[in-house]
Amino acid sequence: FGTSFVIKSNKCQGLMTASSWLNQKPTSAKETTTAINLDLKQEVIPPPNKRGPPQGGDMAYTQENIHRQMNTYESIRDVGGLECVRDVYARNAPQQECFFIGKLAFTSGTVTEEAAIHRQWNLLQEHASRLRPVELGRAFGRLEIYTAPGDSELAVSQNEVPLTRMTRPLVDDEADHPNRDISLMEIGFLSEVVTDRGVGFRVRRAPNGDLMSEP
Repeated sequence: FGTSFVIKSNKCQGLMTASSWLNQKPTSAKETTTAINLDLKQEVIPPPNKRGPPQGGDMAYTQENIHRQMNTYESIRDVGGLECVRDVYARNAPQQECFFIGKLAFTSGTVTEEAAIHRQWNLLQEHASRLRPVELGRAFGRLEIYTAPGDSELAVSQNEVPLTRMTRPLVDDEADHPNRDISLMEIGFLSEVVTDRGVGFRVRRAPNGDLMSEP
């Protein structure tokens, strides 16, 4: 046994030969259990009822806020129709894939599309990260948000409709948010749901949302 390999752990890193590894004194089950218990004690995660409240104020990712925004979406759409609706996508740059995360509704006579996105920014970021944890989860807070006309998924999938990239809010802190005064009755968001058997909907677009020559 002349082969060498690296033994790594979260506390040490060493280099040993296979023969020296075989000659090590075996660790008893009791010692192993004790070491594991000590590590667990050092990395205890508090239960949900002991954690602080979710960040984001009235746009924190809570069941109450999610359901309220979904109900408001339906109310606005029932009155204003597709003119008040936008499809919403999220991307983790520099990836080209934009993932469909839901639908936005806003009272277009009093609120702009961009202001509606900014007001719900935290909710959109949180939902995108949870909807696509592998592709978007690690980019929470810096995801790029795009919109398209309401119910345009088919045209978007056929590379016929570009996406519009939304700017980031100037202030992330909810207390100082420039769109804080927008009423919750003027904006809504219908969250996309992907089951464990679903793959979701995604498209490839240029960084500014333009169509790709080879979708």
